[in-house]
Amino acid sequence: MPNPFSDITKDDVRDATRLAIQSAVSAAALFVAMKSLDMGERFVGVLTAVFVVQTTVGTAMTTAWNRTASSVCGCVIGIVALAVLPDGYGTAGALAGSMLLMNGIGGLWPEWRYGVVAAVALALGSDENVVQTAIDRTLAIGLGVVVGFVVTITIWPEKASTRARRNTDRAVRALGEYVAGVMMSARGEERTGRKRTREARDRYESRMNTARDSVAHVRIADDEALQTRIDAARRLYHAIAIVDRVSAEAGDLTTDDDTLADRIETVRERLTTLIQTIAGDEEASADDPRTQLEAVRAIIDECGAASRDSATEDRDTPAEGTLRPALIFGLCEIEESLERLVDAG
Repeated sequence: MPNPFSDITKDDVRDATRLAIQSAVSAAALFVAMKSLDMGERFVGVLTAVFVVQTTVGTAMTTAWNRTASSVCGCVIGIVALAVLPDGYGTAGALAGSMLLMNGIGGLWPEWRYGVVAAVALALGSDENVVQTAIDRTLAIGLGVVVGFVVTITIWPEKASTRARRNTDRAVRALGEYVAGVMMSARGEERTGRKRTREARDRYESRMNTARDSVAHVRIADDEALQTRIDAARRLYHAIAIVDRVSAEAGDLTTDDDTLADRIETVRERLTTLIQTIAGDEEASADDPRTQLEAVRAIIDECGAASRDSATEDRDTPAEGTLRPALIFGLCEIEESLERLVDAG
């Protein structure tokens, strides 16, 4: 049975702890504020304050705006539904109508779906005090947005740019594991290489998705440099996937060719070290990334020469005739992608 905690990292625990603390503070602060001001509709207010809390300051800014805009929209829809339909069983119609409209809007713009909270809150009100109900619940939602945003930017805040940069580094580090597994498979270490490859791919995809989402919420820092680095990492991933596909098709690409096997092992070592250096691992190597890149380029050229020599000796072997050149092409793509990643770094 798979261990549900096996994929949880220190970063995941850190993010979960931050969100838990911010949510707790936000809920308590909003309740105290509403009680001090003798405000009603505390449930709606607390719910809003908790949902506005986000992992980064940039995300909180976006969320606060979306919550406010969608809440106003929900309030308008709820008031209209409440005014048109009578109290009592007519409330069911008011709920149905408001949910029809608000969720239709949310289907087109998902970030506005929070407006259903306001729509439900107003649709469940009494037609005898519709104006006061609208005012009370709108104020509660507005105060919740403010409190949730303030808590996010003051209690253990994190910038979207910082989060994007950290997760991009984690994604690049996973690519180091990915390329290591792929090169092991190319040398015939199928079982170990495939397992390492699958795990690394999963980590890469998870971190890259988080990084891309964070960049979308960058508001103050330069997001262009971050996006360039993310694009370079994605290009590297696709380049490694070429070699992955070739090794999966051919199995051991170094059969009866000790020279090529040695070259591929050297490529694995140097690629892994370079990628870890780019990802910010201070223990990977003291050499400059560009110096390491030149070494990688040289050994890939040697692999190409070894592959051509083997093909000259025996052109009838499929692995030597077609797959080995494809392997070299993939390695060259990896080298070019790494050059872009070094430039972006």
